Amino acid sequence: MPRTTNTGSPKKTSTNKSINLVDPELSKRIRWLTFGYTNAELGHILDVNYESVRRWRLGMIPPPAHFLAALCDSFGASANWLLMGRGPWKSRGR
Repeated sequence: MPRTTNTGSPKKTSTNKSINLVDPELSKRIRWLTFGYTNAELGHILDVNYESVRRWRLGMIPPPAHFLAALCDSFGASANWLLMGRGPWKSRGR
């Protein structure tokens, strides 16, 4: 039986590794803060598309600053807690 020889062509390997740009803890805090609301309800409250809300809650894409600010404002959350997980969740003065 004849031997097959390597032709020298490299094997193609996938170098497209998924890089998670969203802090999973941020997504957890968003889900905690918005527990009990559907994505559609949050979309209506925050004036954004429900599909975007779903992706932000699941940590699929990073939420934009205006969404985070609207969350803090609408739910009385501390931005420091939401972004960094530091301090009390409730904003002072609420």
